[in-house]
Order: sequence, then C-alpha cells, then structure tokens
Amino acid sequence: MSSRRVWIAAATAFVLAAAACSSSATSSGKASSVTSAPETEALVTTTASAQTTAFVRPTSTDPAGKVIYGWHTALSPAWLDPQESVNFITPYGFMVTLHDSMIKHFPGKQFQPSLAESYKVADDYKSATFKLREGLKFHNGDPVTTEDVEFTYLNYRGSSAKLFKDMLDHIEKKDAREITFYFKQPFLDFITLYGTPASGIGWIVPKNYYTQVGPDGFKQKPIGAGPYKLVRNTSNTELEFEAVKDYWRKSPNVKTIIYKMITDDATRFAALQTGEIDLMNVVQGALLDAAKKDTKLQLIQVSTTPFWLEFPGWEKPDSPFNKVQVRQAVSLALNRREISDAETGGFGRIDSGNWMPENLEGALQKADLKPEWSEYNLAKAKQLMAEAGYPNGFE
Repeated sequence: MSSRRVWIAAATAFVLAAAACSSSATSSGKASSVTSAPETEALVTTTASAQTTAFVRPTSTDPAGKVIYGWHTALSPAWLDPQESVNFITPYGFMVTLHDSMIKHFPGKQFQPSLAESYKVADDYKSATFKLREGLKFHNGDPVTTEDVEFTYLNYRGSSAKLFKDMLDHIEKKDAREITFYFKQPFLDFITLYGTPASGIGWIVPKNYYTQVGPDGFKQKPIGAGPYKLVRNTSNTELEFEAVKDYWRKSPNVKTIIYKMITDDATRFAALQTGEIDLMNVVQGALLDAAKKDTKLQLIQVSTTPFWLEFPGWEKPDSPFNKVQVRQAVSLALNRREISDAETGGFGRIDSGNWMPENLEGALQKADLKPEWSEYNLAKAKQLMAEAGYPNGFE
C-alpha cells in the first residue's frame, strides 16, 4: 500500500471486515419480523413492526492485494472460537473476519439479518424464529444448516451461557433452514444478547467439524462461515486470512489480511513507519505528534475507546468511596480536556460522565444528561471531600 494508516481506536478490525459488506436490516418495536433480500435496493416498510431491507449486490470482482494489520494486544486462542466468547469487543476483530452470525450490527443499522435471511420474535417474547439463507457454506464446504444453529446454542460455553440455557424450553427445527427457540418465560433481552457482542451464541460453528476436532482442535484450526478463512497461524503471533470468494454478501475486495500481534505501541508505530505493517490502531500520547508530522501516514479517527474510573469496594461501609461525595469529588478533580489533549491529541470525546460513549453503536443518547459533577471544578471537589470528612484526603 502506498499510504500507511494510523487508527486512533480499538475497533478498526470491524472496519476491515465490514468493508466487504453493505447495509441490511434493523429490528425495532415490540415484536419484530425482519427480512434481508440482497437483490433489490429500496428500503420498504411492510408493517409497523416488520421491515424489509435490501441492497444492490455489487459487481463481483476477484479479491486482490494484501493488508498487514498491526494488532495492539496479544491473542488468546479462545478468541477464534465463538463458543467461548467473552462480553467485550476486542475479540470481535477476529470474529467478524473468520465467522458469521445469525444477526449482527452493520454500519448505521442494528440487529440485521446476516446468516439468517429473516427472523421473527413472538408478541409474547416466548419464542424466536430464524430462517437461514439458501446456499450458505462453511469454509470447509459443509452447508450451514439448522443443525449447526442448534448445536451452537446447546454447546455454547461463553458469556451469558447460563442465562441462555436456563431460559430455553426447547428447540424446533422445521427443516434445514428454519429453526425456532422456545423459552420458559418471556425473554425480553434475547435479541439484544443474541445479536450483539454481549455473547457469541449467535455466531454459528460447524457441528460436524467441531464435534470431530473438539474445542482445543477448533481453536488451532477454526472453521467459520465469515468473509475470510484462516490459512496460517504462527504461534498466535501472526494470523493470515484469505478472502472467501463465494461469501454470501459479496466477495471481499482485499484477498489477504495478516494480523501481526505487536503489543508495544512504540514498536507497532515503528513497524508502520518502516513499512512492515500497513495500518495500526491505538495511537496515543507522544506517538500522536509523530504521526501528525509524518507525511507518509494518514491519521484517521474512527471511534474512541472509553476511559473510566472504578472504585473497588465502594459498597463496603468502611470504604471512603462509599460516600457519594468522595466519588463526585474524584470526578470533579479530573480535567478531562487536558487528559484528552495529552492522550488522544484532542480527538477524544468529552462525554456526560457515563462509561458508555454516545457514539458507540447501540448506545442511548445522553446529550440531555450532563451531570454537573462531570465538569472540572477543583474547588468544589475539595469542598465535597471536606463534607465527606476527608478535608486532607486519604491514602
């Protein structure tokens, strides 16, 4: 690549994987029925609670070229297995590349059908029915069927697994493409948990292959249904993915993506400058000035990773943080603008004192909720500390 890129965020992998995708459908309302039809263009509302979305399938071209991505963390092998998914977003940089889910978020729209062609949640929230697209295949050529969807649900061991198992009454497979989950009681949060990084249970694994190799074997040689297949894993320090030409949505534009695990920011940045990698994320502090001055680099803000404080043991009566005045004082003593300027070059958003930023996909908008204790006010912070009984602070 002629121009190397620096990303000031931790979610760039989703940009890479989503580059091969177009928008699909979103679910809303009390009970939802959502369908995605990839052969037309218009968005058509068919009922108050049902939407049909579609898009023109771009002209297919053979994937070409290679992108080497400097990844900012060490790799856990479990991140290659949706069955052991955790409820934080970093592993999804690999999940969206290698695997695919029944429903998921796409740019600008939420809870869209992906492997599922359509889905419907019952009015009483006691069942959810999904219909798979025709012709879906895993990377080893096996078809994606409701057997795999059922196995994925029943075998799941990751985040929220107990809740999914406790709520399930039974599963009915109408045929190889249609499946219904029945719940013991209204499962109001099912779609939210099934179709977001809150869990990995909606990311489908191949039953036959998974049963054959077992969890450990699957982590070493995972097979998914996503836009890229894994062709090389060098001791979990470098992963090479190759585009799947017949991916259901469209063939990705880039043929090869290589993830290099480079955990040190300065080392990762040096690799970018020398051409060892083509792009990286998490550029902060002193590296920002160097990135801005280097005319060969393109600096892009794609999102911001939230920074927040926690108060361990605050609920204990003998903890100083048990007093709300102390917690508010700590917040008032933080100069968020100076922190943003120092660590993100001013790119960081100054949000409303909530740990979930407003620009995060699916977040509630809190523009009208600006608590006064999120400002910088050192005098008021000292006053609150005195009121709490700590005029001289504490260790």
